Parts: sequence; structure tokens; C-alpha cells
Amino acid sequence: MGRRFRRIVFAAVTVVLALTAVSLTTAWAAAALPHTQISQADAIADARKVLPNSGSGYEVLKTELESNSTHFNFTSANGSGVFSEDGVQECLIVPPFPIRFGCRPYPVWVIELSGPSCQATIAINARSGRFGGAGTDRCDIVPEAGPPPMMFVAEWE
Repeated sequence: MGRRFRRIVFAAVTVVLALTAVSLTTAWAAAALPHTQISQADAIADARKVLPNSGSGYEVLKTELESNSTHFNFTSANGSGVFSEDGVQECLIVPPFPIRFGCRPYPVWVIELSGPSCQATIAINARSGRFGGAGTDRCDIVPEAGPPPMMFVAEWE
């Protein structure tokens, strides 16, 4: 009975230490990330990357900075269409665990572009420049694949 109790206590302490390490890593990574925003020009460049031919030949019709990814409505330049998102957040991932920690909303650059064969409205995370979604009319959107996550390095997804 004494040996079993020690094993249970050892297992419990190990779990608590592991959870504490993950929590501290999460808190450290969240604190280390900048809360600055990318520029409008950077957001447009990031939006072009997901379009055919890297956005060559596409004209920017309208850009707008939305303060919160959890809810916004973007009206197109001609007033006819609306692009919106609800409940979108970025979450901290600590590999190799597939668990999301510390989800938070983020500011969003919304860019409307028109090209030779299609039109697209693209949402870009204003903190990281990552593709956040799109509404298109005949455009083939191809988000860039990011690098594979490194072991035990927290990153926002």
C-alpha cells in the first residue's frame, strides 16, 4: 500500500509540474509576442501572396483595419457586398501537444482586390500578417504553408 501511494503521489507531482511548465511557457510566449500591428502596405503585400500570380495585375479597391477579429462587417468598395467574420481568434499552441492555450482576438486588415479574372476580399491578421480568410468571386486562393512547428516552441495559430 505504501509503494502504491508513493507512485500515485509521484505521478500527481509529475503531472502538476508538467502543467506548470506548459503554463509558464504559454505565459512567456504570450508576453514575448509584440502587440504592434503590421502596416497597411505589408497587409496588402501579404494578401497578394495568396492570389494567383502573387497578385500581379490586381488592383486594390479598398482596405480597412478592423479592431477585433471576433466580429466585423466589411462592405465592399461599390457597396454591394459584405465580408464578415464572427468568433475568429488566434490560439497559442505548444507542440507537441495539440492543445490550444490562451485564445485571443486580433486586429484584422481587410483588403479588397480586383484582378483580370476575379475579385477577392482577404482578411490578414494585423499582428502577424498571416492569412485569416477570404471571400472570392472566381479567385483561387492559396494560403502560404508556414514552417512546421518546432518541438516545445509556442506559436500563435
